[in-house]
Amino acid sequence: MAKPSPAKLLALKTLVVVLGVAILISAGFVAYGVATRFSEPTAQGRSTTPPPDDPVSVALPAGATVLESDLDGDRILLRLRLPDNSERLVIYDAVTGARLGVINLRAP
Repeated sequence: MAKPSPAKLLALKTLVVVLGVAILISAGFVAYGVATRFSEPTAQGRSTTPPPDDPVSVALPAGATVLESDLDGDRILLRLRLPDNSERLVIYDAVTGARLGVINLRAP
């Protein structure tokens, strides 16, 4: 069997070293990506609570009373009783105060 030439061995060694370095750099990028995703407060990259000096106000329907409230991340859920005795679920953004959704509850 023929012995490989030194030039071919050098090329092979260089290729192995370059690919090894590429694998290490790629692993570093993956580790950085995982670390930055888990360190963000939310998917949108914003805080889940408003600054204490900047209160958020929301407008409730006239005559409505709050029966229950729940907070989930940056969303607030209010269960309201309206003047006609029906109930409504309203979802607000805790950071901006924007109304995100309304569900009217009716008895069957």
